[in-house]
Parts: sequence; structure tokens; C-alpha cells
Amino acid sequence: MNSKDLMLAAITKWGIDSQIDMVIEECAELINAIQKWRRGRKTEDEVLEEGVDVGLCLEQLKLILHKPSSDWEKVRYDKLVRLERRLK
Repeated sequence: MNSKDLMLAAITKWGIDSQIDMVIEECAELINAIQKWRRGRKTEDEVLEEGVDVGLCLEQLKLILHKPSSDWEKVRYDKLVRLERRLK
């Protein structure tokens, strides 16, 4: 099963509301892990793991929102252009 099929299976099994809650929870766990890592209480690998969890949740969010990848890529590109301008 490819990753998109896995994400759709999770959404189907646990429902949209539950998976949106999971996005929120995983983002909070990443924030917490980053704060603890900065204080020397978490390793980079633990932060990495939470980052991957957030990435997987974002894949599900993309499917839940029914936005094509091109929309996500356009917004990403626009944000990168804005960042580049701010760095100059």
C-alpha cells in the first residue's frame, strides 16, 4: 500500500475529526520536543521522530482539505519568495 492509500485508510478508519485532532496533538508534541531539546532534555532523534509524525499528519490534512498538491506547492513557492525577499 502506498503512503496516500495508507493516509486515506487512516482517515476512513478513524474519521476526519479524529485525524484533525491528531494533527493538532502531533504539532503540540513537536513543539514540546523542540522546547525540551533546546534545554538538553530531548535528543535530535526524538525531535526528528516528532517532526516525521507531523509530516504524516500533514499528508492526511492535505487529503482532508481536498486541495491538490499544486495548490500546496503554489503557496509553498509564494512563502519561499517572501522569505527570500525578507532575507535581502
